[in-house]
Amino acid sequence: MTFVRMGVSILSQSLPEGSTPLRVGAYDLLTLMSTHDAVLNILKNLRENGNADNNEYVFLLGFYEERLHFFEGSGIYGRADDFLEELIKAEATINTTDGSVLDPLRLAKLLLTERNAVCDAYSEICSNIEEDHLELRRTLLELNL
Repeated sequence: MTFVRMGVSILSQSLPEGSTPLRVGAYDLLTLMSTHDAVLNILKNLRENGNADNNEYVFLLGFYEERLHFFEGSGIYGRADDFLEELIKAEATINTTDGSVLDPLRLAKLLLTERNAVCDAYSEICSNIEEDHLELRRTLLELNL
């Protein structure tokens, strides 16, 4: 199986006119944060739905904990892609007690879908920034007068 990286590498190879490396870094950080939030959301949803003993929950929790370093501190670009690539390349397993199949590809698809939802939520938050800061600007202006 091949994992094609199209995110940061495209931006860093051919920056559009007026773009800066800061833009690439911001994009990478957004990808990393949204991937992290998506993993945590999936784990939370599985736990809240009573699936804490579920094979998928146990696998994803262990997988995430072993790769927590991807989401902590500074590092190279593409750590979110590294996490996804390792998840996609993980081997499917069969539970011998109940015959259920643990499919990491299904989890990766779920993760990408959840990451899209997280990005939509981020976008909604950002679309209201001007309105949210209007009162703050008004207060600061009043204080300066």
